[in-house]
Amino acid sequence: MLRVMRLLPPLLLLTGCMPLAENWKGSVDFPVLRAEADAYATPDPETVRVVTWNIKYGWGRNDIFFDGWGDLTEIPQEEVLRVLDAQIALLEEIDADIVMTQETDHDSKRSAYVDEVQYILDNTDFNFAAYVPIWDAEYVAQSGMGPTEMGQVVFSRWPITLNTRIDQPVSKSDPGYVRYFAPRRAIQHVQIDLGGTEPLTVLNVHPTAYSLDGTKQQHLAQIFDVAQGVEGDIVVGGDFNVIPPGSVNADRFDDVVDAGTIGVTEVTYTEEEMAALEPFYEAYTPVISQEAYRLPPVQLDPNYDQYYDRGSTCRDRPDDQRRFFSHSLAKDVFWNQKLDYLFTSLTWSGGTVLQCPGDGGIRSEPMLLSDHAPVYGDLVRR
Repeated sequence: MLRVMRLLPPLLLLTGCMPLAENWKGSVDFPVLRAEADAYATPDPETVRVVTWNIKYGWGRNDIFFDGWGDLTEIPQEEVLRVLDAQIALLEEIDADIVMTQETDHDSKRSAYVDEVQYILDNTDFNFAAYVPIWDAEYVAQSGMGPTEMGQVVFSRWPITLNTRIDQPVSKSDPGYVRYFAPRRAIQHVQIDLGGTEPLTVLNVHPTAYSLDGTKQQHLAQIFDVAQGVEGDIVVGGDFNVIPPGSVNADRFDDVVDAGTIGVTEVTYTEEEMAALEPFYEAYTPVISQEAYRLPPVQLDPNYDQYYDRGSTCRDRPDDQRRFFSHSLAKDVFWNQKLDYLFTSLTWSGGTVLQCPGDGGIRSEPMLLSDHAPVYGDLVRR
């Protein structure tokens, strides 16, 4: 989830013909990076371990001002690298083959201008990395954030043969100067050559977190339409910024700052937004099924104060919907929303949300590494 700054003031100084923010249109192809040293990748594998993870631009659980917690707009390079190293260690524990990341900084002041794409590629066994930009502004004025470049990335052990950015519409509910400097959401369309007769298509997505005019539903519908137009095997994954149909709680999350805070919009999910996920569940196989996520109403306590216990931890998490949550905004609040998904036209042999040490055999503590938990699945190709 990425908070969109709604009160960004316009810039008064323009620098010649140089655009102050990139605003891509339509479909644009981007290059693919290759690691300097090749790591072994099983040719034509029967199963592939796929991960989606919003890595929060290498900030870990450092609070950032536009989440409404604290007033930080940048952190030192050593802290960014410490977080990235810990995130890389978790990916190694997962033994991931293909990873989709969101909120990955490429050249941003807030993350000490660390090229997080190259850093992850250089320090893992992934052989290829495909990056598409989502936010490229020469200067983000609010609170002095400065230059910001962020995007979505697919890392792979196998060759990436296509990396296309498909633009998504911008909410018209904000003033024009806000839209100009705001993130530009996109579908990342990647093809990976696993060594079989046909490539695997991967759609890495991160639709808008907030809109007042139905833009989130438009983004989700566009993602579904693009997926439906793909011939052959496909995986659709990412931070969808919406909770599943049948979720017990759609608002009143106990780590959300009041909507009056500058740059923060209150988190509330509508029935229309949740319904926009239904086509994905109907057309594809999710890592976490609706049957597993939903529970008979009699088992769910409708009392907010009891159901969402701020003191929940890995030691006392209950075996209900909370077991599948993948996001919390505040570092002292346990996961309280499910926003991250993996869908496929094939099948999964296993997978889950990695909330805690021990999940999937990991030793790392995901709660310390991002405001999103990674989700993985073992993709069965035949």
